[in-house]
Amino acid sequence: MTPLKHFYKHLFVVVILLGISFSGFSQVNPKAYLKIEQMKVEPENWRKYIDVEQEIWRKVHEKRMEAGLIEGWYLYSIAFPGGSLHDYNFATVTRINKFENLVGSYPTKVFTEALPGMSMVDIENRTYASRTLMNRNILALIDEISDIENPTEPSKYSVVNYMSVKPENIDRYIKLERETWKPIHEELIQTGIMHSWSLYSVYLPSGSKHKINFITIDEFKSFSDLENPYSHEVLKKVYKRKKLRAIEKELRRFREVVHTEVWELVDYVN
Repeated sequence: MTPLKHFYKHLFVVVILLGISFSGFSQVNPKAYLKIEQMKVEPENWRKYIDVEQEIWRKVHEKRMEAGLIEGWYLYSIAFPGGSLHDYNFATVTRINKFENLVGSYPTKVFTEALPGMSMVDIENRTYASRTLMNRNILALIDEISDIENPTEPSKYSVVNYMSVKPENIDRYIKLERETWKPIHEELIQTGIMHSWSLYSVYLPSGSKHKINFITIDEFKSFSDLENPYSHEVLKKVYKRKKLRAIEKELRRFREVVHTEVWELVDYVN
């Protein structure tokens, strides 16, 4: 059994167990799922790694899209933070529309059609030689909004916010994001500052030792839009000053921003 097949065999059991446990969140009814894989690529292998993603895996994901197994695939470089001390410097994101497609979405047919004449051993050897897989996460989409004029056009830059929410505050936090912050993001999208916003719960990894259990992703078309999207003028337009102070206090009470990253889009299939 190849390493890829071994992984998906064991993932099936984990996904079923998570589906049972996740049903306990009263406000969560996932609209889609993301599989995020974060890679460490040495500087001398950057071109080799991007070639592997574009020449091999992009073709596979195109066939998966045609088969209705995924909704999109995206390759990012991690713009900030950077440096040799950071655990990873690239990430791939696969959007999956059905819970059952979290497993079994790599049938042999997609490989034979996308890469005729290339064996799984060759694919794996080229892949593993180009990068080290550092993390694999599965997220459940709770809510999202996007630019209605270009809903499927991906943004160049994504701000990924990693949140820690205590179990007793989960329902209150989700309500706060949906009812308080979502209108602010809607205003930013209408004014053209932001392209989209989404809220996710972390499916995997899980357990008491994993601090991060929610992620928000803010997408922007240009880097300059990241400078000060939540300006006083924008916030004041949505809420009065008195309410803003209460919102900020409430947000600090119900969640902690563990860290934030800026991702830059390299390639995609959607």
